Amino acid sequence: MGTARDVAVIVLAVASLISLGLLIALVIAIIRFFKQIRIDLKPLIDSGKLTLDTLKEFFQLFGESLSALAPLSKVGQRSSRWIRVFRTVTKLVRRRKS
Repeated sequence: MGTARDVAVIVLAVASLISLGLLIALVIAIIRFFKQIRIDLKPLIDSGKLTLDTLKEFFQLFGESLSALAPLSKVGQRSSRWIRVFRTVTKLVRRRKS
């Protein structure tokens, strides 16, 4: 009976060592996997950053050009106000004549 127990302990110890080795191999494989993902995704991330920087510059230039056109839009608003005033005055003059 003692011999069977010794054999069982030896078998369990060998199984423990094998499972420990497999666990270590799995951790190493996961570390390598994440390193490879980081290497593969780096060009995509850099490209995305470049695209975002380009869009940021574009919208800054676009905003600057819109702010340069802001006085022109005010001129249009002023002229439309004067047109409304002119129409109102001409309507009043026409009513007085009739």
